[in-house]
Amino acid sequence: MSRILYYDREDQAIIKLAWKSANFIEAKRLAPFLKELIPALKHHGYVKLEEKDRERITFISASTIDRINRHGRGISTTKSGPLLKRQILVRTFADWKENEPGFFEVNLVAHCATNKSGSFLYNLVFTDVATWWVECLLLLSRHERSVIQAIRQAMKLIPFLDSGNRYR
Repeated sequence: MSRILYYDREDQAIIKLAWKSANFIEAKRLAPFLKELIPALKHHGYVKLEEKDRERITFISASTIDRINRHGRGISTTKSGPLLKRQILVRTFADWKENEPGFFEVNLVAHCATNKSGSFLYNLVFTDVATWWVECLLLLSRHERSVIQAIRQAMKLIPFLDSGNRYR
C-alpha cells in the first residue's frame, strides 16, 4: 500500500520556494518562520493559497520539510561534537524570547557548493535576534584563529554594542 501524501506537488513547490526565499535555512529554523514567510510570499504575489491551505502549510513539521527538500540540501563541512552540544545552548528561530539587542545567532557557512575538496571561502554570519541586524565576514579558512579574529571584528562593527560588547 502506498503512502498518502498530505502535501501535494503544489504544496511542496510552495515549501521549496519558501526554503529558497529564506536562503536555504535548515528545516528546524524554517518551520516556525513559515507562519510569517508564507503570508509575505502571498502578499507579494509569489504564491496563491486559500486560507485552509495556508494554515496546513504553515504547520508543517521540520522533518517533513527535510523529506520534501532532501534532494536540494547542501552539504555540511562540520561534524557535530557531543561535548559542544552539552556545553553550548543551541536555539532555533522559535526559541528566542529575548527582545533587546545583543543576543546573536551565529553561523559559519562554507561556500563550496556540493564539493568539499579544494579551497573555498567561509562566511561568518551574525544575526541579532531582536533587531535582525546582520554582520557577515568572509574567512579564508575555519581555523580557530581566523574565526576568533572574525568574531572580534564583528563585535566592533555592530553599532549598538559598546567596546565591552554590551548593549548601548
